[in-house]
Order: sequence, then structure tokens, then C-alpha cells
Amino acid sequence: MFIYCSKTLKQDLMTLHGILPNKARTIEFPSVPKQYMSHFIRAYFDGDGYVKYEKCFMSIVGGSKSFMKSLRDEIENNGFETNFTEHDTHYRVYVSRRKTIKLFSNWLYENKGLFLKRKYEEFQKEKLPLHMIRDRGYKNAVRKRKALQTNNFN
Repeated sequence: MFIYCSKTLKQDLMTLHGILPNKARTIEFPSVPKQYMSHFIRAYFDGDGYVKYEKCFMSIVGGSKSFMKSLRDEIENNGFETNFTEHDTHYRVYVSRRKTIKLFSNWLYENKGLFLKRKYEEFQKEKLPLHMIRDRGYKNAVRKRKALQTNNFN
């Protein structure tokens, strides 16, 4: 939070630097060179992201629909499947499944510089090498569960 009492400073920040009130709802995704995209997303994730190794998912939250859709597109452009949800006051981008999370963390922390240690360590709970990690087939698991429930009901 930044508190100031100067109308001149406020006007300069708004006109010269585009800093506006409630920018979290209107901010646009910046132009980031491809070689720095993982660094930018890692920094944003460190501020507004969540990872839960045991549940095999991570999410990033934001208040600007435009920003979050562009974030989702950038993550997908790097080969990761996402889910996008809209809520009353915010939007979320999810990456899920065990192997996908491992691949995403490898990309996110490749050539890492600055990062939030506790979030990095949550990703590092995966101890299997990448070639041994298997994502379970959610669609097949749901189908099998429904069939079992139907058989039990009959």
C-alpha cells in the first residue's frame, strides 16, 4: 500500500505512469518477451498463486478478466492444459494433474532467480523422476465410478 497526500503526485502517477485506482480489475497483461515469460508468471504466482502438492493442482487468482485470460493463454502457449473459472469478484487459472504440475514447475523455475521459497518447496514435494509420474485418467476414473455405482444400485 502506498499512501500519499499530494494531488500533484497523484496526477503524475495517473497521467505519466498509468497508475489508476482499482487497477486490479482493469489491468491489462503486459508485453513480455518470450524468454522472460516464465519469470513474469513465477513472480505473479508468488504474489497471487497457490499450489497444493497433495491435491495435484495449482491456481493463480486475479481481478481483471482480460489479464487472467491472457495469463491463461500464455500458460497454454507453453504447452500446459488449464482450467479457467469466473467468480463474482475474481478469476482463477488452474493447472492440475500430477505430471502436468511437475512439468509446469520445471518450466516456472527454469533458470530461476528470485522466487518465494515456500511455494517452490511445495512443488518440490514430488520425488519421482518425471518419466515415472503418471497422471490418472480423470474421465476413465469418473466413468468407472459411475458404472460401479450403477451396478451397485441395480
